[in-house]
Amino acid sequence: MNILIEVLESLVKLSPLVAALCGFIFYLYKKNEKQEAVCIGKDNEIKELNLYIRKNDKDNQQILGQVATTLDKVLANERQSTEDIKNHIELLIYKVKDK
Repeated sequence: MNILIEVLESLVKLSPLVAALCGFIFYLYKKNEKQEAVCIGKDNEIKELNLYIRKNDKDNQQILGQVATTLDKVLANERQSTEDIKNHIELLIYKVKDK
């Protein structure tokens, strides 16, 4: 720490502008280190979220597949029911016409 103080004192003696610029560069350097630490933390958080999404995406796709299969069965049953009702109505109409 003493060396840093001596360097700063010599820079101030040499040129106050150079000392101010060095101080500003040092400030920016420290600020950049803090930002990098925050970015690394965010990167880790994003990786964890991506893994969570991938895991749940497989489960969601499986559930959606089951829902699609169930809907296909319901639609097939409805079509069959509609056909049965049509046939029954046609049969009743035929019986009424024959009388």
